[in-house]
Amino acid sequence: MAIERSRATAMRAGVHVRRDLLLAALADVQDAQVSRAQLLAIGFSASAITRRVHRRYLRPVYPGVYSVGHPPRAREQWWWAALLRGGNESALSGCPAAVHHGLLRFCGLPEIISPRHMRQPGIISHRGVVALDEITVVEGIRVTTAARTMIDIAATESDSALGYALNQIEVRRLYDETGLQVLLARHTGRRGVGRLRRLTPDRDDLRSEMERRLRREVRRLGLPKPRYNAPLALPGHFATIDALWEEPRVAVELDSRTWHDTPAQFEEDRRRDRALRRGGFLPVRLTWRQWEDGIAEVRELVS
Repeated sequence: MAIERSRATAMRAGVHVRRDLLLAALADVQDAQVSRAQLLAIGFSASAITRRVHRRYLRPVYPGVYSVGHPPRAREQWWWAALLRGGNESALSGCPAAVHHGLLRFCGLPEIISPRHMRQPGIISHRGVVALDEITVVEGIRVTTAARTMIDIAATESDSALGYALNQIEVRRLYDETGLQVLLARHTGRRGVGRLRRLTPDRDDLRSEMERRLRREVRRLGLPKPRYNAPLALPGHFATIDALWEEPRVAVELDSRTWHDTPAQFEEDRRRDRALRRGGFLPVRLTWRQWEDGIAEVRELVS
């Protein structure tokens, strides 16, 4: 009898250890924010959750959302808590999404968009269904794409803020599969879209079209598939490469006049090329005017 009790105790202890490990892993991924539904799913009972709240190991943030160990401190923790409150289909949006992408510097309350209606003090919540090509994940956080974020903040931000954000899209190379011009047409009539369109007369998604065309050429020619938009640490430089073949160490950069015709950008491109050569990569630049010659060069180098 004592042996059976010991086995049962050991089994319960094992279950407790397992669920605590799962909680630790979940908290690590979600910036220490967890939902009640997640806690129940990994084996915590309602009473176990209550006990941890009383012991201040779980700190209530919103209904059904807890912070592990301490209240939220960083803005990313508040964003995570808001997303968990909004549910699985919610996404960070508006000004916080712009800050998360690096398009703006400051934002206020967490802001999300979700298919379900929600009123929650401390969260700006919009009800709506976002197309799949307008959602992405950045550093683990589900967020509207840079292009969709521009559509959203056009309703609230000044011309100067929008101009800064548009410039950051170029500097940070935040080019989405569904580009800004497509979304401007898709969301015609929304507040701010007309103003945003006037601010982007020359930003016509040439780069996005170049990226799509390069992918088609790679498939058509049967070339080895490169890593697209590949982060690469180089001597004294960190870059995101449009198409990277690590063997035979070829780095293809796409030059559209819209994004590469400023003196500062020209100098930055030259610095990037030098860094690539120091890192043992051969830089190849593709332009619209020399597209066929450029593709022929890429084919010769990587075939």
